[in-house]
Amino acid sequence: MVCPVQYEDGEVLWTKPQADGENARPDLFYTGNESRPIMARCVVMEDGTPISDRAFETLSAKVSAIVAHQLISISRDPMEEPCCKTFFEARYPKEWSACINEVESWEPLLKLCGGQWKAIAMVQQRLNRESIAERRKIGVSGGVGAVRQRANRSGKRKVQGGSSGLCLVFVSLLM
Repeated sequence: MVCPVQYEDGEVLWTKPQADGENARPDLFYTGNESRPIMARCVVMEDGTPISDRAFETLSAKVSAIVAHQLISISRDPMEEPCCKTFFEARYPKEWSACINEVESWEPLLKLCGGQWKAIAMVQQRLNRESIAERRKIGVSGGVGAVRQRANRSGKRKVQGGSSGLCLVFVSLLM
C-alpha cells in the first residue's frame, strides 16, 4: 500500500520501523529483540504525537477481547497447537483476517500504516501473552523441555540416539 502524502514524513510510522539501517528507530524496539516493536510507542495520533498510556491500555484491552473472541475461543489442544500468529494464519486464515480487520475497524489509529502491520503486531503480542499463560498453566516451558513434558503427559517416552542427542522419536508405553 502506498503511503499517503500527508504521512510521508514518517511520524505515523506508515511502514514497520527498522532497528537498523538508514532510518533506524531503535527506541521503538525491545532491547535484544529488534524484530519486535514496542507498540505503546508505535501507535500514534495522525500528527505523530504518542497516545497516552491510558489510551494504549484501553486499546490493548479491546484488542485482547477481540482476540479472545475471534481466535483463542477456537477449540484446539494447547499441548499440540501453539497459540501464535503462524498457527492461526495457516490453520484458520478466515478467522485470522476477520480478527485483524475487526481490530482495525475498532481502532482507526491502527489503520495509520501500510499492510496492517500495527493491528497484526497488537494481535501477535496478545497471542504471545496467551501462549506464555497456557504453557505456565500446563507446566511446559518451551523448547526440548516442552517436547519431553508433552511426551511424558501423553503416555509416550522419548528415545535417545543418533549423533544429535535427543531424537524426536517417541515409543508408546502401551505397546
